[in-house]
Parts: sequence; C-alpha cells; structure tokens
Amino acid sequence: MGTSSYRSVRGLTLAAAICDEISFWPSDDGANPATEALRAVRPALATMPRPLLLCTSSPWTRSGPLYQAHRDHFGKDGSGVLVWQAPTLTMNKSLDRGLVDRALEADPQAARRNGWPSFETTFRASWTWKPSKAWLSQAAGSLRRFLG
Repeated sequence: MGTSSYRSVRGLTLAAAICDEISFWPSDDGANPATEALRAVRPALATMPRPLLLCTSSPWTRSGPLYQAHRDHFGKDGSGVLVWQAPTLTMNKSLDRGLVDRALEADPQAARRNGWPSFETTFRASWTWKPSKAWLSQAAGSLRRFLG
C-alpha cells in the first residue's frame, strides 16, 4: 500500500490499484496528477493476470480521467470498463437523510452537486462522499462477479 505518486510506482508489479477521490487530487505544477499516476500504474498492472484498477470519486469538473471514463464508458454495453453513478443516499444507506435535507435547504445548488452527482463546468467545493466499510465490501463483491 502506498500513496499516489507517478514517480514511485514506475517499475513495480501491481495486482490492484485503488485511486480514491481521483477527481480531487491536487496539482501544484499544472499537470493532472491523476492522469500521470494512471499512466504510471497501467504498465505496473499489465504484468498481472486479471488486475484491478478501481477509481472512486465524487464527480468534479468535465476534465480528467474520471470524467473521461464516464464519457467513454458509462452506460455502454461491452466497453470493458464498469462505470457506475448514483445519488449519495443510494450509495450510502447509513447517511442521515436529515443531513441531506438540511444541506439542500441551506444551499440547494451545492447540495445537488454533492448528493446527486454530475460533472460540472464550474464547481465550488463543499463536502465529498466517504464510503462505509459495508458498502466497500458490497462493491468488491459486485466487482468480483463482474470480473468473473
């Protein structure tokens, strides 16, 4: 297990890579760190049979690898890439509905961006979804079934 670095992953062999909140990886030099990290990770995964690349995130802007995967693969049978999108309350049943309702009341536009995910052309951040262990376990089972 390690943190994201397109430099340190080169030359390794990986069975899996999990890229959490990939839409929000910061960049100080103008390059998209998620794009560069994925460029480095894919060859490291290629040497293993049936590797897993799992990228999770709340959507952010219409750029970067999460948006590109959504644009190219979401809802497209036979694409070979599983992309799913769902409202926060669907993905996290333990989330307090009252919290969501209060967020909608306080700032409807921001709450809709966070609770009913969609890619924005402009975005002002507030909070992001954090999956529960139960959800991650269920998602892992779904991926295992999908991958065979």
